[in-house]
Amino acid sequence: MKRIIGMVGFGLCLGLLSLAYAGEPPVTASGNYKDWERLIDVLEIVQPFKLADYGELVILPLDTSATPLPKESDNTYEPTVKSLGRTSSILISEIKEKVGSKISVLTAENDQEISKVISKQNVLVLKGKVSEMNPGSRALRYFVGFGAGKTRVEFEGELLEFPGNKPLLKFKHARVSAMGAFGGDYDKFLDDDSRDVSKDLGQMLINFK
Repeated sequence: MKRIIGMVGFGLCLGLLSLAYAGEPPVTASGNYKDWERLIDVLEIVQPFKLADYGELVILPLDTSATPLPKESDNTYEPTVKSLGRTSSILISEIKEKVGSKISVLTAENDQEISKVISKQNVLVLKGKVSEMNPGSRALRYFVGFGAGKTRVEFEGELLEFPGNKPLLKFKHARVSAMGAFGGDYDKFLDDDSRDVSKDLGQMLINFK
């Protein structure tokens, strides 16, 4: 009986500690963090800021020019290229969904548009690249499971303040998919990973209240 009571007490303590942790404000001080807020894989906070101090957030298209791709002869090449082409629209959509009620979210496709927007005061600019888009192996996901053959999508980027081109945040974050009917479709899994990364980045921004 004493052992049972002790185990119950230990469980209650863990629960209270978890609640206390969950109630803590997010870490927004300058520094380098891994698994920041159990949300972002790698985050460097160059300079603390508050989202509310800025009038607009401009999202630039993700750079995909150097993203490693499968061989053209591989059956994963075409779905990977197609999904890669959707990453910017997915990022924009999810960021708008997350932070659109807190700050005006704009996009800029070319240098002229960028110059026009960043000439204003108190503007944030989110820019980045797709550093990895790995389609994994559908066969391994289906026949082996346990994480084998998983897809992986990683974005790297930074948040800048304009005017001044001053970096506020630098990040690297990835998401994976490993479970799906018959191993899951390559393009669906990759799109889901891109969407999950984008949602996490939107939540990251919200934490800088």
